[in-house]
Amino acid sequence: MSKLNWIVPGRRAVVISQISYAELIQAWINEIKACKTSLKRWYKLDDPSFHSGLEMIKFWYQSFFPSQSDSAIHGVRDGEVTIDHPPFDLKVRLWRGALRTLLEQEYAKSLIGKNWHDAEQVFSLVTTPWPNPTKESPQAPRLATVEGQVNNADATFITSDVVEFPLWKMLGGCGLKQYGNKPSFTDIMKFNPEGSYLLGNSVVAADGKSPPPTNAPLHDNRLAMRFQNVLHAFRAGFYHLNEKVYADKFYDSGKAISVEATVPETSEDMAKKNITGPTKTHHVYARGMMYAAVINSPRWSSFGDKSLQESYRLFTSGWCHDVKKHDPPRCLPTRESLDLLPQHQPMTPGGVCSDTLLWLTNYMIRIDRKSWSTGKGSVSGTVNNSGYPIHDFYHRVAASDIEMWAPEFTREEKIENLERLYKEINVLYEKIYGETAFWNVLLNKAMALNPNLGELVPKKRFDKLKDLAPKTKPNAFMQTLYYSIKSKDTKPAGKKILIDLHKDIAHNIGQWAAAMDRLIAQKYWTMFSSYGPSTGDLEPYLTNMRGVKCNETKRFSDRHSMNDAYKIRFKLRGKIKSLKKLRENTDKIKTSRGGEVNLASKLTDINVVAVSGHEWGIVKVKPLRKLLDEKELPTTGYIAAYEPLSGIDCCPSDASAEGQLYVYEESGSALRKKVEDNKGGKKHSLMGCTPFNWYKVADNRFSIAIDKGQIYFTAMGGTTRSKPLKSITMLKPPLHEKHKSILDSAHSDPSQTYLPTFIHPHLEHWKSPTGKRAFSRFVTNGNDLYAVRAIPFPSLNEWRDVLPNVKDIYSLLDKLKDKGLKVNN
Repeated sequence: MSKLNWIVPGRRAVVISQISYAELIQAWINEIKACKTSLKRWYKLDDPSFHSGLEMIKFWYQSFFPSQSDSAIHGVRDGEVTIDHPPFDLKVRLWRGALRTLLEQEYAKSLIGKNWHDAEQVFSLVTTPWPNPTKESPQAPRLATVEGQVNNADATFITSDVVEFPLWKMLGGCGLKQYGNKPSFTDIMKFNPEGSYLLGNSVVAADGKSPPPTNAPLHDNRLAMRFQNVLHAFRAGFYHLNEKVYADKFYDSGKAISVEATVPETSEDMAKKNITGPTKTHHVYARGMMYAAVINSPRWSSFGDKSLQESYRLFTSGWCHDVKKHDPPRCLPTRESLDLLPQHQPMTPGGVCSDTLLWLTNYMIRIDRKSWSTGKGSVSGTVNNSGYPIHDFYHRVAASDIEMWAPEFTREEKIENLERLYKEINVLYEKIYGETAFWNVLLNKAMALNPNLGELVPKKRFDKLKDLAPKTKPNAFMQTLYYSIKSKDTKPAGKKILIDLHKDIAHNIGQWAAAMDRLIAQKYWTMFSSYGPSTGDLEPYLTNMRGVKCNETKRFSDRHSMNDAYKIRFKLRGKIKSLKKLRENTDKIKTSRGGEVNLASKLTDINVVAVSGHEWGIVKVKPLRKLLDEKELPTTGYIAAYEPLSGIDCCPSDASAEGQLYVYEESGSALRKKVEDNKGGKKHSLMGCTPFNWYKVADNRFSIAIDKGQIYFTAMGGTTRSKPLKSITMLKPPLHEKHKSILDSAHSDPSQTYLPTFIHPHLEHWKSPTGKRAFSRFVTNGNDLYAVRAIPFPSLNEWRDVLPNVKDIYSLLDKLKDKGLKVNN
């Protein structure tokens, strides 16, 4: 398997598996050969010129890595001369990946101590060669860099590192003098030590100040890099080494971002184990941005300056701080979502659903903040307002029009699928009813495995558990189980058994809800969605049951979900009753619309789905290597992406010609509560703190269901979206195929670089002496982070003392309670 993912073919790559410097350059040589046809077409090269540039790379490779040359392999024979050092170098530009950044921070911690993140040396360490590793100081492989270029031939590159190769030097070697001239090929342009591959300024003119000359463009995929910056923030910010920093609900469902990477062990350890290669495995997890805060450009305060190319921000809604002196804290997470997180975990910044999407829709078309106001409101609402520029670039498709996208179900097809639906609903119904209910089955299993359980638990409570389990009172059963666990009379062995039972039941609740979600997404459910209780009738209970987590300090941590299992039983009984009547009288079955449909050709690059009380996005990405198909030298490119921590392309090379659709969603939608006060009450927002969703839509297919006059729109392969559909807002396509797209027009000028983004924590914590130093460092060094990091956002440890933890947020919720706001437990 390849160790690199070429995010810009022939020029730039992200490391997906550990690779040596020599292997890296050899991979570049192989990539140049693979891109031969496209490179010749773009840069107007003939065969001799192309091979001259290729031989130049090989010549430098043999001089820089003499142990890899044929002479080193076969030995120098009499009469031969050794390789001379060329007057140019082809050293790569590196942006450190998350794994390397974290390993270096571990080493800094060992040198400086527990206050390592307050020391200014941390920022100078990133350009300092590391000494040899010791057993006490785990670290990244040794690296010597000057202005971002890697100087030591024995360097090792590890997962999520991003490297760029000096392609312009190779083009100069091909005879293209506008790119560079002998001997060094640095008279026209050079790597920008302060630049970033994400911002379009990785290469700068030889004077170190100006953009490269317009007559010497380098191929790029600016749109992909622009979108990658967004994905880095929401999916990979606040990364951490070996610690799962997501809510259990997230990583238990298999969506954790984890990367395994090998780094060299100490020589002492390797000698003991008689090994000669790298062996140690690390896991990197990233929390991403999860809660409402601010992300904007460093020059936000100067947005009125007309010389700025752009200025933007994600609206904060005053997260966790008083907007006015006497206001309560605003936009806090709900207790239900806080219960999903360990108490010590810090609360990372992020955005609510609509604001996150407003930022994406404006950011990708480069509308400056002055034009689109504060970004408040919804995408669907803003696009309808002719006063906003977004109105000219996006258009809304009404739910009634989307209904016509769905296939038609014939009467015969519906009759054929009726029996299957009836059978599957009955199976799910039996799992939450009576003797076959999963909590009863699990209790019986626990008693069978532990025959003496009755002796370990107080008799009265144990008898009550056995009595309640087969009855349709699951919440009372869970309450008894909770008090049995907490009882002082329950023996330790019994407590352990009951805690395990509690966890098994929580797991089964989530599994049952997932099975119900899968059924609702099926074609045969869609055919009969209007018979009996609707999908919308079931949704409130399913919402409470999805991803339930056991919490030993509460009866149940997520909205008393066992009670929802009890309530949903009545809904399913009504559905079964309606279908049973239909089976007995199939004459009532008529033709209708609905079911799964591939929407890759219908949806554009950026789409926003508006449902009742929520908005979620759909982004169309294409394979990164598709850039090679461009006829003319590409600079704008198209939207593409890779997973930030693993480096894997989000769109496989065998994807459909239209590309791969992904759900892009901040799912913690806001809840509007009312704080009672002497002035009649104020509206106040609470929100869920679920992680950012980024997942592939299976086969680009969506389920469209029409249920009692309402349309339900579901992405296949992820969480069901069962709320009534209002509209879909889509980026406008070109009026004619010869016209430039909106995205191409906004990003086609390579001389216009982008501004970096950075994150603000909004809470009193950053006013502390420790917080002020950390906060100031990241605000003032926003450009520096982009210059040295592949993911230019803070690690979790760097901001751990700046951010509040779950306990702190609970205390702020208590303040709201004192002001009269009723907060769910």
